[in-house]
Amino acid sequence: MMSYFVYVDALLIAIPGVKPADNSSLLYYHIHQVAVIQIAATFVIILDTTVIILGFYFIAILNIFGDTIRLLDNSELTNKRELLLHTHKFHCEILEKFELFGRVFYYTFTLQIGSIVIFILNIIFIMRGDAGYAFYPLSLAVFGQFGAICIFGEFIFSKTEQFSVELYHTKWYEFDLKEQKIILMIMLMSQRQFGLKAAGMYDINLMMFIQVVKAGISFCAILYTFA
Repeated sequence: MMSYFVYVDALLIAIPGVKPADNSSLLYYHIHQVAVIQIAATFVIILDTTVIILGFYFIAILNIFGDTIRLLDNSELTNKRELLLHTHKFHCEILEKFELFGRVFYYTFTLQIGSIVIFILNIIFIMRGDAGYAFYPLSLAVFGQFGAICIFGEFIFSKTEQFSVELYHTKWYEFDLKEQKIILMIMLMSQRQFGLKAAGMYDINLMMFIQVVKAGISFCAILYTFA
């Protein structure tokens, strides 16, 4: 995309407070806008890489927790109460760590999702213009980033949603009364599904992706109506 703007000698990002003179070279302005976009892209890549690494970490933990629940189906298990207590403590630690993860990346997810939503609401209309094809690479990158975040949020939510079902399918009826109370407490806590949220209110999942795309198309239609 930047190559296109350099080729046609057009500015996408101008230097604040400096107006290009008529018929003057835009070389320095092109250097400025390329540098700004590269620096911004570097920060985004570092941030997204950090989130992806932590995301794989949480996915691995959730898989281990699911395997721990499935161990309860082993009829030859002798230390059921110890395993139940370990499962309960493990679940509490997962909830605590994910809550910390949400607090650390609270503003990151909020600003990232907010800026992507604003971009999508406008880019569909811009791409309908004569030079709209210049924004196709940027649009693919933004839609890909937004889709990856939504898929990750959907995956986390679906994984935690399965825990209560897996606990119910265990042979809890073979446990004694105290052990049944422990597994009932775990089942009660597992009803609290968790996932990624924007601004602490909006679930980041595939439904959000669909709704934002639909809103972008509707907003584009409104702009064309009044254009």
